[in-house]
Amino acid sequence: TFLVPLGAVVGALAVPLTTRAGNDLAEKIGNPPFIQRHQNFGDQVLPWAAALAVTTLAQWLYLRRASATTVPSVVLALLVVASAIGTGTIVVLTGDSGAQAVWGTK
Repeated sequence: TFLVPLGAVVGALAVPLTTRAGNDLAEKIGNPPFIQRHQNFGDQVLPWAAALAVTTLAQWLYLRRASATTVPSVVLALLVVASAIGTGTIVVLTGDSGAQAVWGTK
């Protein structure tokens, strides 16, 4: 279904908005050192989200072809899974470091 690549593309497009909001907040509160880890993780979200958007879109387009063969399908599936794992991991790390910066002791 087209909803998976559409969701990945929308998610990737949302990353710069959230990054900008975070940067604006950091600027407003003086960019304290306790949010530096969160910012560092946040800077890594866009490349992973873009990879997920590109791989899911490529897979969807490829699988729509009548002549889709097994080997490229498997390669694309592995790329989608790898980018999904990477994206999920960096989003969790970013969120956790932000929560720790606000409420935690780290």
